[in-house]
This record gives sequence, C-alpha cells and structure tokens, in this order.
Amino acid sequence: MLKVEPLITPEDVPELVAEESKYFRQTLRAIREARFEKLKEELGIKELPPSTQPIVWQGTLRQLADYISGLFKSHLIKARSRTAAFQLMSAHFVLPDGSGINPRSLQQSLRNRDKEKEDRDSRDSSRTSGRAGAGSTGTS
Repeated sequence: MLKVEPLITPEDVPELVAEESKYFRQTLRAIREARFEKLKEELGIKELPPSTQPIVWQGTLRQLADYISGLFKSHLIKARSRTAAFQLMSAHFVLPDGSGINPRSLQQSLRNRDKEKEDRDSRDSSRTSGRAGAGSTGTS
C-alpha cells in the first residue's frame, strides 16, 4: 500500500496565509503605483513637490468643522468617524497666523453650535407658550 503525505498540514497554514497576504499587498501596491503613474502621465505631472504647504483657513473654526463634516458625510473623506475625519484633515490646515488647528477645537465648535441651537429653540418655545396664555381674556 502506498502512503500519501498531505501537501499542507495544519502547522503550515499560518505561514501560507502570511505568504499569500504579503503577495496580495505587493500586488495591490503595484496596481496602485501603476494607476498613479498613469494619472501623473495623463495630467502631465513629472514630479510631485517634496512636501505640500498647509491650506491657510480664512474662515472660522465652525466653518471648517462644517466643511469637514460635509466631506465626511458625502464619503469624500475615508474615516471611521467624524472625529477621526477632524484628526485627519486638521493636519492640512493652519490659521492665518500660521498656528495649527486642533481637531478637538473643531469638535467643540460643533458642540457649541448645537448647544446654542438648543438654547434658542427652548427660548422660542417658551415665548410661544407664554403668548398663547396671555392672549386669552378669560371672559365668556
């Protein structure tokens, strides 16, 4: 009787998976680089600048937070959460004085706006309910 050895043993699986993952990552990287080179060629770009300058944000932090939130909601920023989007994008902006933008400040500006809206809504509802009672004369 002929004894047949298995080609793959359970002990070989982790090594094979790691090897396949490495090959997959290399393939993806090569595809990405080829696409990037083709895009550069189509746009007539010979070389990218070694570093790019941050964008000087002329608006308020609240406007920047709204802008980044809009990009995140429309899936133009790939991040797990709005907070992660703030962290990712804040590195690309500076204030007119050259200082960096803290992602927590962006988050806080939206919280402040939401709080102001709640306060305004509660004031408006209390005024409306107060007028309804003042308008009745109580005579029949």
